[in-house]
Formats: sequence, C-alpha cells, structure tokens
Amino acid sequence: MQNNLLHLQPVIRRNRIKDLVIYPTMLSDGYKMDHRRQYIKGTRYVTANMTPRKSRVKGCEHVIVFGVQYYIISTLIERWTNDFFALPVEEITADYVAEMTEYTLSKEAALAIGTDHWRALHQLGYLPLEIRALEEGTRCPIKVPVYMVKNTHPDFYWLTNFIETDMSAETWGTMTSATLANQYREIFERWAIKTGGDVNFVPFQGHNFSYRGMLGREAAAIVDMGHCTSFFGSDTVHGRKYLKHYYDATQTGFNDIISCSVFATEHAVMCTSTGFYIKKNNLDWERYGEAEFEVFKRLITELYPNGIVSIVSDTWDLWKVLVEYMVQLKDVIMARNGKVVIRPDSGNPTDIMCGVGFQEGDKYYKFVRINQIPGEMKVEISRAEHKGVIELLWDVFGGTTNVGADGNTYKFLDQHIGAIYGDSINLDRAEAICQRLADKGFGSTNWLAGIGSYTYQYVTRDTFGFAQKATFAEIEIDDFLYGIEVFKDPKTDDGTKKSARGRLRVDKDENGVIFLKDQCTAEEEAGGLLTTVFYNSNLTRRVNLQQVREKIKNPELMLA
Repeated sequence: MQNNLLHLQPVIRRNRIKDLVIYPTMLSDGYKMDHRRQYIKGTRYVTANMTPRKSRVKGCEHVIVFGVQYYIISTLIERWTNDFFALPVEEITADYVAEMTEYTLSKEAALAIGTDHWRALHQLGYLPLEIRALEEGTRCPIKVPVYMVKNTHPDFYWLTNFIETDMSAETWGTMTSATLANQYREIFERWAIKTGGDVNFVPFQGHNFSYRGMLGREAAAIVDMGHCTSFFGSDTVHGRKYLKHYYDATQTGFNDIISCSVFATEHAVMCTSTGFYIKKNNLDWERYGEAEFEVFKRLITELYPNGIVSIVSDTWDLWKVLVEYMVQLKDVIMARNGKVVIRPDSGNPTDIMCGVGFQEGDKYYKFVRINQIPGEMKVEISRAEHKGVIELLWDVFGGTTNVGADGNTYKFLDQHIGAIYGDSINLDRAEAICQRLADKGFGSTNWLAGIGSYTYQYVTRDTFGFAQKATFAEIEIDDFLYGIEVFKDPKTDDGTKKSARGRLRVDKDENGVIFLKDQCTAEEEAGGLLTTVFYNSNLTRRVNLQQVREKIKNPELMLA
C-alpha cells in the first residue's frame, strides 16, 4: 500500500487569524463528541459506507460518483494537516475543552469527554483511515455504496463515524449536482440526435447560473464542479480554481475547456443605459423603446462588433425586442463576425421559448386557469406570444435545415443569432422545450439553458437519499474477536432506511451491471470495484477532470 501513496504538499494558510480557525475536532455533529466512550470496550474497527438509498428524480435510478477526491484533498489532507497536526496539541485541546464546556453546559461533562483521544491522534501524526471508492465518474445504481470508510488503527475505531457528518455534507452535493448535470446532458444529446443538431454544441447548451442562489461561495463552487463534469458553460468563475486544484484541470484547447462564458448584460446595465438615453434626449417614458433600441445598437455595433454577446431582453417588452429591434438590426447582426444571443429571463420558459396557444382567424388565444373559477378561460394573446422566441428569430433571420435521426426535417437558426433562457429551468422544462420545439419543426440546439438555483438549490441530501452509515464492527474481548453486522430496518420506515449488513462488496455482473453484495467475508470485501483512494493521510489514486468526463461518457472506461 505505502508504495502507491500519492504525496501531496498541503496548502499552508497565509495570514492565519487564530480566532477564525475551526479545528477539525469541531467538524462533526454534537452528539458524536462522546460516541467514543459509548462503544463497547474492546471495539477495534468500524466500517461505514455512503449509499444513495432512493431517487426522487423522475427516470433517474443512479448517481454520478464525484467529489470524493475533493473531500480527501481539501479536508482530510489540507485541513487536518494545517489545522490539527501542524498546530500545538495544547492549543487544540484547550479550544476543545473550552468549546465543549459551553456546548454541553457543564464543565464536568466536557472533562468526561476528555481530550486523550485527540492527544493520541496528534501524536500518531496522521489520520488512520482507509477510504475505498468507486472510480469518479462511475454511474452507480441506487442502493449501491459509492465509498466505504474504515479505521486502520484499532485505537481509533471512533474516527470512522466521527468524520461521517462532515464527509457526507461535503460529498452528497457534488454527486447530486454531477448527476443532475448529466441528466440535462442526456436530454440535450438525445434531442440533438433526434432533430439533427450538432452534438458538439451540447457541452455548451447547459450553462451554470446558480451562484447567487446557493448557500455561499463554497456551495457554489462545489455545485460548479459537479456541473462541469458534463458541461463547459458556467458563470461561477471561481469554480475553475477548485477544478484546477482538486482535479488537475487544464485547458489547452477547445476540447478540454474547464469552464467558459461570454460577455453578457444584466438588467442594471439595460435599465441604466436606457434611462440615460431617455434623459439625454428628453423623451417621455412611453418612448422607452427608442432608447432601449439604442442600447441594443451600441452593444452590438460599438462595444461588441465581433464575437458572442448575450443581451438580457425582457427588461420591459421581450416581444418588442424580437419583432421590432431585431428587424431593424438584422443587417448589422448578419454582418457581424459572431453571434448575438437573446436572453429572456422571466415568465414560463416553455411558453416563452416555444410559443403558446392557438390561432382562430386572424387572432391568437390561450387558455388560462382562473382562481376560484372551475375550468379554463380563453384569453387573447399577441402573435409574438403565440410564436415564441425561436420562431420569431427564425422569421427575421432564417437559417438552415437538417434531417434528424427520426427522418423529419428541422430548422436551425442562422449562426449570427441565438437564444438562452436564464431563469427557472428544471429537467422537466428542458425536456418540454426540446419536445415543443421539435413539434414545431425546430431543432433542439436552437437554445441554451441557463441552469440556476431552480435546479441546484432545489435539492437536499434526500434527493438521492444519501446516507453514510456503519455496517460492520470488530470487538475484541478476552482474546475473542466478535464480528458485528451493523444494520437497521425500522418498522416505521418505507424501506428507504433499511441498510445493508456486515462487510460489503460492490461488483459487476456478466452484463456489466453494478451490484452490491452484503454479509461478505473479509476476503470478498477486499476485492470488487471499491478500491483504495485514501490511506493513512495519503491520497492513493488521483484522477483529473478530463478523466472523469470521459468516464461519464464511457462507463466501461477504467481510470486506474
């Protein structure tokens, strides 16, 4: 084992402010602080696993394994080195006693917990743990463990489940975001093939807009790492740094982009600039369209005469932008060496992009549901609302046609114009937009999805039922070794919390399907697809972003 260790240089904190250090001794649930004493005396080893127990995502019965390496490097190596092993033990234990005294509301309770275990660990000089995991990028079925944790030194049996809380919190999110991103990727690839679109465009079709909706910058970066396992497009800039540091991401060309974006406006820019033109020219507000048009023109002709520029277009009247401004700017746009992207940002994305309702004579209608009134009411809508963004752009700019895999012919917008929807996209809406565009004869790659917090913040640990729990323990009493199968099967549960028993092994059957075998022997447990990635404070297997991406696309690919 030792010959395979990948030694990493810990990142040393600069300008460290003592009062802001959160020692790793605090990185667990409060109730775990005294679990060491609760185990039966003679306990030597505890084995735990992390398993997605249930899917709440329609049609998805797997998770993408990702983020284990991030946790190992960021926490088990860097954080534990810098904030525990590299610091004086007296500093750490004094802080521990002080915090536990306040936390337990009793100095006697804090002293009962003690600090001997932390002193012993500090003296040992490393984390006596082994982590065995599936290869990152693996498509792991529900109810199959993604990784296992076991202590390697009998004195530190308690450490296995002490890190459960922190490790669970830091890994379920990366796996959930990677899984959801891959679901989007599969939707876009399937529809691109069906409608004759360019499959090479798909990695750009899902764009991460989630930063502002996440629970802080760390969560945003974690989500972005997962997103970037399937897509190139992202506005979470600092996520690149995480991928470079934790997954050796490099960018040398078009095929290995880490993440990327384009120049784009926001509503503040559009409102301020429009207001300036109104004031400058002494216009009444009713003539805001003249001013907003000048903003569009300036962006396209002066600021970005070439390349891609995305313009938020729903500040006031999206339909005016599409049926008036675009017509007036057509020649300019078509003459540019680049693409102008129209970005709606409000309303029902499916209806906005694809159109809605029906035509009767020379008028257009849709049905709306009215509160307190049974049934639906027919209301008149504009021609523009009926057609939607993509068809309106086609009416102005035209484009090309391709024959899809289904034998039908589909329209694709001219390369000088495009559209992205920047708000409230989820998997169902992404599917619906692709379907409704196809029903109208338009290819799925005519649009991009701005995937924001409506996807990545609308999840919890229970989206895939992730749980990191012990399954086996060894207890030695009077020279007799007891092997304990640790499991639960609550009568009050629907079966989600029923756990595997004993030693576990993950393997593939003759058809390549990954499965779990529990109640294994020690010899059986040592084999299978769970292989060692961390051993005694050292990373033993390291993968890069490109390898993970290739593994997701090619499940049979072996990274190690």
